[in-house]
Amino acid sequence: MNNQLYRLIVAHLKEIFREPAVLFWGIGFPILMAWGLGIAFSSKKELNQEIAVIQQNESSSIKKTVLSDILEHFPGKQKGDYYLKLKNEKTGNVNLTFHECSTSEAHVLLKKVQ
Repeated sequence: MNNQLYRLIVAHLKEIFREPAVLFWGIGFPILMAWGLGIAFSSKKELNQEIAVIQQNESSSIKKTVLSDILEHFPGKQKGDYYLKLKNEKTGNVNLTFHECSTSEAHVLLKKVQ
């Protein structure tokens, strides 16, 4: 091994063991920080999303959209709204609420969210 490289490594190791603060700030603190942030941001939360389904033909006798036909097969229909719960163990659950509404009602719902 190169003599200069060996001396540099030995000098660096002596510096680490002579200064206990270097052990804490160089090894202990990053491990504690990673552990703390891992605990802080690993909680599984439920995300609630509301989606407006705009009726295409409001004046015609057929007021259903293709999406509302599909959504009727999902459980949890209440008061004209459709509910869908997507489960994921890693990221948490997502609750989707589909509202059947007109274009003007969708604009009002969008303004409420902002």
